[in-house]
Amino acid sequence: MTSIHTGWGVDSAILAEEERLVLIRFGRNGDPTCRQTDEVLIAIANEVSAHATIHLVDVDEVSDFNAKYELYDPCTVMMFYKNKVMCMDFGYGPTSCINWAMKDCEWAVKTILAVHAATLRGKTTVALPREPLAG
Repeated sequence: MTSIHTGWGVDSAILAEEERLVLIRFGRNGDPTCRQTDEVLIAIANEVSAHATIHLVDVDEVSDFNAKYELYDPCTVMMFYKNKVMCMDFGYGPTSCINWAMKDCEWAVKTILAVHAATLRGKTTVALPREPLAG
């Protein structure tokens, strides 16, 4: 898992990967929502490394994509495959991002694996269950 500090670095990460997903967490490093999501991503990074690379981007430091990807939420996770944004449908229509604090490692792994499997079938949108509420 790496931090990216330039717009060129983000573009390079997205363009360089030919076989795996490129998962980028856009947000503010000190934000509680981002910290919670980062903890999940750190915990699963090794488990999903064959299917995805994970990068962190602070939107205050690298603002190049804020308007393009409508990065208005405290934390936004997006997945790319061969320079295409992957869309997820959690039951209320396709969206290009996860914009809540991720809490469930098992759900995160299953989501990444499902999106990667869909890309191998040529899909750019995949239907997924919403992350379970912490109970």
